[in-house]
Amino acid sequence: WLDDVRIRGTPLDVDENPPNCTIDYLENKNSHNTFPFNSMIWINEDGQFYIYGTANDTESNIYNVQYNRTSPNTYLLWTDADPTDGAFNELSEDWRSDPNDASFIEGLHKVCCRATDDADNAAVGECQSFCIDLTAPSMDSISDNTQDCSDDGKYWNKTKITWTWTAHDDPDCGEIDYYVVKLMKKGNSNPVEVANVSGTSWTNTNPLEDGKTYFVYVIPVDKAKNVGNAIKSDEVIIDLTDPTISVI
Repeated sequence: WLDDVRIRGTPLDVDENPPNCTIDYLENKNSHNTFPFNSMIWINEDGQFYIYGTANDTESNIYNVQYNRTSPNTYLLWTDADPTDGAFNELSEDWRSDPNDASFIEGLHKVCCRATDDADNAAVGECQSFCIDLTAPSMDSISDNTQDCSDDGKYWNKTKITWTWTAHDDPDCGEIDYYVVKLMKKGNSNPVEVANVSGTSWTNTNPLEDGKTYFVYVIPVDKAKNVGNAIKSDEVIIDLTDPTISVI
């Protein structure tokens, strides 16, 4: 009689799709400043940070979220994150890192997340890197395209000068974002020109005056918004007047 038995109905759907997780932003536990991720970020604050993120699934509820961390002072294997609403039991969940994590010191940090759903599907999601940079950048040298051909100073017979400089930033993950260039006329307290320059050279826009002495200050600013000390260029005297010869 078993041959006459027919099993009717639709087969059960099996969820084989893993959830997705993201790392969204950092929050300093003391200042409560937040730093959203859209790419590499630079931060001039150290100390205790929360890592915040999200986890999502289309079929099964989120069961667990974990994260790992590579830092100059610690390496964490996969560590359980905390659900911000008290429990992982929905298709979409917000999560936060363990409040007892080690502090974030100066240097490069990397964090990744992974999520598991109720069907035991798991996948590594997003990874993000950030740099804790507490050190201001430093100017190394500065030069210009004029000729030092006199014992009593530099003279130049053109109305424009190009200045070129070198600088560096610490730690290794630090990067200089731009330079503030201030063109000064000797005897004046206010700059003649001010420019924000992304490269390592600059030429003045406004013509320089005959008989006046000029120099520049260059100030480095890194991507964590640390401001370095200014470097001063040599003074240059503008001489646009042809010499005269007197016949005796």
